[in-house]
Amino acid sequence: MRKLHLLITALCIVLSSQIYGLTPEEIKDYFDEDTGILDFSKRTQKLSLDDLRSIMEFCEEKEVVELNLSTKKEAQRYRCLASETAKLLGINIDLVYDPIGTEGAKLISEALKENTTLMALNLEGNDIGDEGAKYISEALMGNTTLVVLNLADNNIGAEGIIELSAENLPLTDLDLSRNRMRNEGVRKISRILMENETLTRLNLDDNAIGGEGAKDLGEILMTNTTLVFLGLSANQIDDDGVKKIAKGLEKNDTLTILNLNVNDIRNDGARDLGRILSANSTLIGLHLKGNTIGNDGAKGIGEGLTKNHSLTTLDLSHNTIDSEGVHSIGESLRENTTLTTLGFK
Repeated sequence: MRKLHLLITALCIVLSSQIYGLTPEEIKDYFDEDTGILDFSKRTQKLSLDDLRSIMEFCEEKEVVELNLSTKKEAQRYRCLASETAKLLGINIDLVYDPIGTEGAKLISEALKENTTLMALNLEGNDIGDEGAKYISEALMGNTTLVVLNLADNNIGAEGIIELSAENLPLTDLDLSRNRMRNEGVRKISRILMENETLTRLNLDDNAIGGEGAKDLGEILMTNTTLVFLGLSANQIDDDGVKKIAKGLEKNDTLTILNLNVNDIRNDGARDLGRILSANSTLIGLHLKGNTIGNDGAKGIGEGLTKNHSLTTLDLSHNTIDSEGVHSIGESLRENTTLTTLGFK
């Protein structure tokens, strides 16, 4: 009988937490008043929507500057998008790899509509989908403080991108990697870039945008004056797509880092990039790891390096370049004085 009583009591406690969520006193155990950080990353139990609602209410009452709702141990490796982001003031919501879904996105959006301090919002790996993206964008309409938005790995397609194209968002950093945008989604992104005059970092890795998507981005690069980083790895971009990007870079003088790792780039695409290197004076990082560039492509890049005076990092590892191609690159370094990091494996 005593065991039955204890079991019923435990069950009541569990049901109570599911219905009412965490209490303010329970939340305080995760709050550091000195730093203003509310950190649930080491919590072993998954947070319910009621818990999330209680946490957001707590944030309104306390001077929380950073909120980490991840329950995964590896979340510490994803706390910030970049070291610069870590120094930003304001609330930094970090939900890395703690799936909250569409309903969680809706709940967070309701809490954020009146927020005037949020500068960084990280919802990576939460499976919010197109509908969740709609909720987040509605909450941020008219927002003048958010500068960093990470929606990587959220099952967002072209319809979700439409909802994120509010031109009044003062974003500087947008991460949409590992979603399902494809060509249509990239066209929506292009519209964002046409309207937005503040975005400096755009990560579109692993979205299967292909050659057509690369073409749209190439056209944007012709006129864009803010982007400094563009991530396009694992996007099935072939030589034709690279040719369009290279053409865009002919008139671009702001992009500094271009990531084209793990695509379908061969010798022709590499030669197009080599021609750009001979004239471009802003690129400092070019990443071409995991393509199928051979010796002829390496020779084209080498010819570009002889006239380039800005590139400091070039990654050509895991291609099909042998000693002949390595020699071509090596010879170019006799004249190049800026390259400091060169990847060959």
